[in-house]
Order: sequence, then structure tokens, then C-alpha cells
Amino acid sequence: MNTDTTQSAVSEDLRSSLTPAREPVPVFYGLLPMGIGTGDCEGLVSYLCRLALAHCVSVDDLVNQGLARYSTNDFKIWRHFSTWMKDRAVDVFAKQRTLALRDALVAATGIQAAGRLSLASLDGVIDLAGMSSPRLRHCPLCYQAAEFAQLHRPLLWDLKAVSCCPVHAVRLVNSECGGETLQRRPRWHRVHMPGVCTECGAIAYACRAVSHVGASLAEQWVARQSATLIAAASGGEKFDAPLAPERIRELATIVGDGFPFRAAAICGFNKARLYDWIHGVRLIKYAPLLALCAASGVDVVDVLRRPSQCSERANFRYEPHARRTRITSLDDLREKIKSALAVLQDPSVAAVAAYIGCDRSTISKRLPEEAAMLTARWRSARSAKTAARRVEAQASIESTAQSLKKAGKSVTLRNVWLESGICVSRGSRFEEPFRRVQAAQSDEPGHRDALV
Repeated sequence: MNTDTTQSAVSEDLRSSLTPAREPVPVFYGLLPMGIGTGDCEGLVSYLCRLALAHCVSVDDLVNQGLARYSTNDFKIWRHFSTWMKDRAVDVFAKQRTLALRDALVAATGIQAAGRLSLASLDGVIDLAGMSSPRLRHCPLCYQAAEFAQLHRPLLWDLKAVSCCPVHAVRLVNSECGGETLQRRPRWHRVHMPGVCTECGAIAYACRAVSHVGASLAEQWVARQSATLIAAASGGEKFDAPLAPERIRELATIVGDGFPFRAAAICGFNKARLYDWIHGVRLIKYAPLLALCAASGVDVVDVLRRPSQCSERANFRYEPHARRTRITSLDDLREKIKSALAVLQDPSVAAVAAYIGCDRSTISKRLPEEAAMLTARWRSARSAKTAARRVEAQASIESTAQSLKKAGKSVTLRNVWLESGICVSRGSRFEEPFRRVQAAQSDEPGHRDALV
């Protein structure tokens, strides 16, 4: 027995166990982000889509097969990235997803600038919740002037407060397909690249004809302020969070002429909420901060950095959600319910409450009989619609089965999908008619003989 070889093998195993594991080496292209350090800086999802295009793979495969090695998060539970990528909150700041995706991209590409493609540096300075736009938007003039290789989605377009382009002074339009498509393509067949329509693949959304609407001066001011903030954040600038309440008090004092809480009525938000912002009970949101800066004539970035001189004032005003009116008279509530029933067809209690402008509990507690009547009518109408949809589904499956039989094909899930585009999933209204047709097909003599 060779003891030297055994001892060397043991020492190698011991050395490998004591040596710390090496971090994964970057294996993706060092793709540089576009517009870094400027107001035209692209978002995190835009960079992800361009990186997938550079490697000629889908976004799903790039994340699930590549980035998963550089993160402890299980990206597969985020479902299909073709639907997730439309979530603008990831670009602005969604703590669990933005940070995980940012760190994985930096480790996989070795590009440190990829970690500054969101507003994560503002976490703890302002309240970033609800700051992202619920719709995907773009500037039509920006996409028309850009070349195909330079197409990207600026982070600025994903901010809810921004409604126009600071360069062309036109309002943003929804990024929706304008072509006539007979059937929506599956999500995994769509093109996921910034500036390309996911429905028809038109570059710069040329499929949609839009009219250029000029933006107001207040909208242009908000766009310029937001672009400056994005330029500072993507440039790597850090902001001091503990000084934020003090600066909010200074802004409110300027707006209220020495009385800070007068700024609430001037700017259009609640006085109690302003008290919380000044005393650090909660972080201020972006839209109220814009209103304070606009009324006092101070730039947003200067407020986050340090107190500065007053500059350009704007008439931007924060508009909160309209509060529902309180209904005190039962007769008045009954009259409003009758008016709602004259307009709405078999509505639910929630639909009636939304129409007349009150809470659902108001109708349920104060008028329980009317609420029970509305619930019964709504359930009856829903049952009738469900029965009609089931009859329609059965007729569709039967007609598809007849077409397949004429063509000499068997009734299978794949053939039904290719013939009619109907996806017979578990629990759907097409499942039971499909099983019946399959059972009848298996009982046919010719089919039984073919099986034998």
C-alpha cells in the first residue's frame, strides 16, 4: 500500500474543505448600460432584455438557467418572465425582486454600473411604494429618432408622476399594439426587447398611430426634476436619509410663509400626514415631495442633498384620491340604489357601492334586505351566464371534433388546440365536453378496432 499517495489525497481533501468556495466567475457579456449617469438611463428590466438578446436566448432561459447560479433566490417561483418583466415596480424599486435581480446581474456580467439601474439608493430616503406607473408607456418621438441598436426603455418612463418627455415636451403614450391581430400570440412566442411591440413585433411601436399631445409647463417641470434625480441616482450618488424630515420642515415653512402646516392646504395633502413626514413617523412619497418643491421653488435633488436657494417655481399640485361621501339618510341611500339599478344590469353589492360612491359595508349594514336582494339577483345572473358559457363551450368542442373527424384525425388536446385554438385546461369549462367527446370516440367501432 502506498502511504505517501494516501496521505497526499487526505491532505488535498482537507485543504479543499478548509479553502473557502470561490464566487462564480462572470460568464455573460459585459454589456454596458445605456444612458448611465443621465436622465435617459435605462431601467433594470430593459438591461435584462438587451442582455438576453445579446446572448440569443429568451429572458426566461437567461434568468432561470444563467442568473440563478449567481443568486440564492429561486427565480423559477417568479413564474414566466414574459409576464413579470412588465412589472415597472422592479425598475423603480421592489425590494425582494429588484435587489436580487440587481446583484445577480452585477455578478454575472461584472458590470458594476448595472447595479445603479433603479432607484434602490433612495430606499429609506423617500417612500418608493406606488411610485411606478401601472401602464407601460413611451415617448413616440424618442423611439422614432433612435436607431434600432440604441432602443431601450428609460427608467423615467416608469415613474407614475412623469407624464411627458422632458426632451420633446410631448405626453407619453401607452405601449400597446395598434395592429389588428386575430389571435393573441402566446407569451413565450413574443419578442421581449425595449421598443419592440410584444404583440406584432413592430419596431418603435410603428403599428400604432398616435397624435403628439403637448405637455403643460407643470408636467415638463416634473419630467425635468425626475430626470435629474435619475441622473444622480444612476451616477452613484448617495443621499443622507436622516436629514429628510428637517428638509421637509424647511420646505413647508417656505410654502406656508413661516407656518409649516399651512403648506398642507396649499399643496393639497393632509395636515396629519405632513406632521408624520416632518417628525419622521413615516417617509414622504414622491408626489407630495414634488408638490412641496414646486411650491417653494427648490429642486428635488437639492432637497435630498442639502438646503439650497429657491429657483424655478411651478404650479404642480398633489391630487389625492377623492374621498367617498358619507350617506346619513336611509331614504337617500335607497334612492341611489334604485338609480344604480336603472343603469347597471344585475350588479353586485360592491358594484352598486362603487357606483353611488360609498362603502360596501354601508349597504350591507344599513340596508340588509336590499343587500340580500342584490346578492340574490347577482348570483342568479351569474349562474345563467355560467350555464350559457358551458353550452357555448360544448358546442365549440363538438364542432371542433367533427372537423377533426372529417380530416381523419383523433380528438386530442393537441389537435383541438391546433384546430380551434382552445386550450382544454383542468377545471375549465371545456374539460367536461372534451372528456365526453373522447369517451364517445373510444366507443366507436373503428377506433376500437384500430386500438386492437
